[in-house]
Parts: sequence; structure tokens; C-alpha cells
Amino acid sequence: RISETKYRIGQAQLRKFLLEERGCCDLTGFDIKPLLGVSHIIPWCVDEQYRTDPRNVLLLRFDIDALFDAGFISFEDDGKMIIAKSLDDALKSHPNDTAFMGLKEVLAKKPTLNVKRLGCNKFLAYHREYCFQDGRSYDK
Repeated sequence: RISETKYRIGQAQLRKFLLEERGCCDLTGFDIKPLLGVSHIIPWCVDEQYRTDPRNVLLLRFDIDALFDAGFISFEDDGKMIIAKSLDDALKSHPNDTAFMGLKEVLAKKPTLNVKRLGCNKFLAYHREYCFQDGRSYDK
């Protein structure tokens, strides 16, 4: 049996670099490294030029990484978090759902990215325009 596997060349080195340089979630400071994900601001599949550019990635806790990748959260130019109406509605309609434990508290605080340190402003503008749920989707 022959199988074909796709690898993101450079992804492992980028993750290692980010873990060494930043060491924790860029948003919350969470520092359990196996639970941090490399989240591309301009998606990997969209622009080959920025795939391994550290300014185009955020190191995020996996639950926040999933929200960012799905476009349920994004960030303003000043780093302030914005939450899609669909996520906000879901959180409100499931006030006691344990699936959201911990995450509700983080989102309620609306933490801020240090965009100056990360150098990610131009990439965040793309994410807001094309990936954020309250904006357009890059894959439509």
C-alpha cells in the first residue's frame, strides 16, 4: 500500500524558533509548550512568500489558535481582540457549557497582542479582511 503525505516544509523549524524566541502564547502568556500552536495570519495556502515569516504567525494556545484559524477572532491594528458576532452569540446561548470553560474568561478580558513586538500589523489587516467571520472569507 502506498500513501502520500503532505508536509509543510519549514513549519517544524518555525515552531521551534517561535517556542525558543517567544516561549508562550502571544495573547495570554500561557506557557505549556505542547499546547501551543503556530497560527498563520495570512493562511499557509494563500501566500507562499510569508509561510515561514515569523511576523506572519502567532503562537497561540490551541483553543485560541482554533478560533483564530476559523476566523471567529481577529485583532485590530493596535492589537485589540475582536470577536465575531457568531462566536459571541454561541457563547451567550450556551452560558453553562463546559466546552467553553476557561475560554469565556479569556475572551471576556479581550486581551491585546503586542503588535509592535510581533511586527504583524500588515498581516492582521489581511486576516480581518479575508479570514474574520464578520468579514469576507479567503476560500470563498
